[in-house]
Amino acid sequence: MNLGRLVEFTSGELISRLQDHGNIDSEAGEYELFSVDQTSRRFLHSRERLEVIQSGQLILGLAQQHIYVPQQSVPPLILTANFAAITVSSKINAMFLSWWFNESSEAQRQKFQIAQSASAVLTRLTLQDVKKMSISLPTSIVQQRIGEIYANRIREMALLAKKSKLVDQRASALIDQIWRRTNA
Repeated sequence: MNLGRLVEFTSGELISRLQDHGNIDSEAGEYELFSVDQTSRRFLHSRERLEVIQSGQLILGLAQQHIYVPQQSVPPLILTANFAAITVSSKINAMFLSWWFNESSEAQRQKFQIAQSASAVLTRLTLQDVKKMSISLPTSIVQQRIGEIYANRIREMALLAKKSKLVDQRASALIDQIWRRTNA
């Protein structure tokens, strides 16, 4: 079945259009622009009501060829043109879809074929390409089970990354402390 029949896509906005609504900078504002790299957060300052990511929606990174599971955010998240919001139908589990698109050999083969047919060096998916992708849907019980396992994997990997960063910071601080003592 084609993805376009199972999910609804909403394109993100061009930065220039977002700037028509207000100023974009690194100071906290009414909206946060979704970014894969959470170290460089950008915000839009606007009193207008804009389309935001809703609970249960997924985010498709067209350039990254990856589906992200957003965390609820204050301020609410808005998308730039490199991203699209995905609203799933009752026929497909959101976490299963995320696993399928990011990890399954079926989706990887199709993304590779899309890249081969593109003439550009860096392949950015289009929504038309994604809507045409064909997915083999297992039963809802199997989807739910795969989705739960994938969600747990994502959560555990995030915790391990956080732990790794803390271990690195602690080791660096100890090394710096020893170094300062020996060179004092």
